[in-house]
Amino acid sequence: MPTAEIHDVQRAQQWLWAVYGEQVAAAVHACAVGELASARVPAEPTPLAGSATRLGFGHWAARWWPASHLDGVPALQPDVLGLELAALTHACQQLFDADDEQPDDCVAELIGDHDLALDALIQWWHSTPPSSGTARQLENVLRTVDDAADSAGLDGEALRHLRTALDRPRPDSPPVDAAALFAPHDDYALAAGEPLVTGGRVIARGTGINDWRRYPPGFVDASEAAVSWTARALGARRQIEVEVVAHLAAPVAEVPSRRRYG
Repeated sequence: MPTAEIHDVQRAQQWLWAVYGEQVAAAVHACAVGELASARVPAEPTPLAGSATRLGFGHWAARWWPASHLDGVPALQPDVLGLELAALTHACQQLFDADDEQPDDCVAELIGDHDLALDALIQWWHSTPPSSGTARQLENVLRTVDDAADSAGLDGEALRHLRTALDRPRPDSPPVDAAALFAPHDDYALAAGEPLVTGGRVIARGTGINDWRRYPPGFVDASEAAVSWTARALGARRQIEVEVVAHLAAPVAEVPSRRRYG
């Protein structure tokens, strides 16, 4: 559970109750009014706390998921992630301050940007055994997205299809390959920089220790072997060539992957 610093006990009571449980909220109130000098009570993780944890991890994953072509770590499907973020944001509405603009409180935008994945999620849900955790998670996301869209006054063919699917009895559908429902990343290619110079005498070459957290997200492959270098002797000159493997989502038309240093 995260540590919370309380500045306004009265305003905090509702979310203390919802996130940390009844005992914590009551103890904070008792300390604030002087009934207790201090208290130590166990937190009771709640469904809202679980949703908030998943929401925070989802925003991290949307920006920093370490996809790697070299290490075989697949990129996340952005439309699926976007819809789950929309559902989680809607579930965590009471944690957002209604008086301020919240950059991540954008349920309607998330649904509008990623509703193309709804049909695939419905097919996945229908083909998954009803008693499985995957089926329950998919149904929860779909129903929460439907509720969020209704609250925001959204409409469209994909949302109408979602509402129809949720209103009807769940059909028995044959199993499907979930990965096949979504567009694969089959257009991967290294970013094309200037061609490397051939010739000269190779003095040394190696692979640098690549830390993907040091770059803007989505530019460099997350593998430790994504950055390599070669030192060449060209007559009296020395030249260092550095080659970087681009991230699967990198804007390859704009970002060259190779640099040479004389």
